[in-house]
Amino acid sequence: MKTLVVYDTRHGFTQRCVEMLQQEVPGLDTWLLTNTKVPEFSQYDQFVLGGPVYFGRYSRRLVTFLQKHREVLKAKPCRFFVVGLSPRAAAWDYVKVALGDEWADQLNNLSFFGGAIQWDKLSWWEKWLLKTARQIETDASNFDLQEVQKLVGELRR
Repeated sequence: MKTLVVYDTRHGFTQRCVEMLQQEVPGLDTWLLTNTKVPEFSQYDQFVLGGPVYFGRYSRRLVTFLQKHREVLKAKPCRFFVVGLSPRAAAWDYVKVALGDEWADQLNNLSFFGGAIQWDKLSWWEKWLLKTARQIETDASNFDLQEVQKLVGELRR
């Protein structure tokens, strides 16, 4: 089954998760949302769509992409993943709010990879927000390799 992973990343952690998937699933194609050339969706049998949660919001670029291409994406199986430091339940809620009822039937295929902060990659504004809102002042991670491996297993079927 030909699969395309469509994803957004801000500081590179989501990119690293996608690279792990690509290493483990032969023939997996990936497409970063900031690329200007849109892939030919008709050549794919299924999609994996994902991105980060930042400060309580699921990737705006991904949500916009889903709205723009809803017809072609909804015609084929989709799996979703989310990356972020929020607890699993909170991340789930952020995704449900961002995607709304239209994608509810696809969200039972949601994977939560956890997330990571690399302090030196953050802007001064992000650092200030993290210090103020979450009392985080250094690198942090709650990465869940088992969730990545679970998705790998599902994609290999």
